Amino acid sequence: VSCAFVGMIMPELNITLSYGFHIYSYQGGTFKSLALSMAGSAIGNSTYVQKQWKQTSNNLDLLCALSNNSLLVIDEMKQLNRQIALSDIIMQIGNNQGRGRMAQDGVSSREQLRWQLCYLSSGNKATEQYILEREGGDLMCAEETRLYNLQMITPTNFHNKDTNVSFARHIHTSISKHHGIAGYNFI
Repeated sequence: VSCAFVGMIMPELNITLSYGFHIYSYQGGTFKSLALSMAGSAIGNSTYVQKQWKQTSNNLDLLCALSNNSLLVIDEMKQLNRQIALSDIIMQIGNNQGRGRMAQDGVSSREQLRWQLCYLSSGNKATEQYILEREGGDLMCAEETRLYNLQMITPTNFHNKDTNVSFARHIHTSISKHHGIAGYNFI
């Protein structure tokens, strides 16, 4: 949830690169998507805040620009189009600007989209495994410092709820009742 507030204070802290956290688990039932919903709910309705990796690179540029000085939440890394190099996307998001594009006149360039943000991602594998399988390469240091991997473990404490399902329902109910309040009060 604290990631929801980082983008808002990045300019004040002179943080020059955008960065993110990739939450992964090799097994189901670890509430990765729920964790992303909780973070997104801090700044708004997580139904609208949370996006999918199933995007074109152009649309990812736009999502980053729209999330400037805020949080971008992207669920299920495995859905990223195989024709898009994940390593390039990580660098592009981390470098705070979209790809350069030629203007229609053919002699000038269009204004590049720019942003500064924190983002959360989720998936069933660590980022380096996706890159190895998709691109045949290793995760480079520059990519690793722009998207940190956090392995999620299966929770065992359900905070006075009988099962993981009742715990998840309780969290979803709380999210729907209280979304956006924390971000509003933070600002």
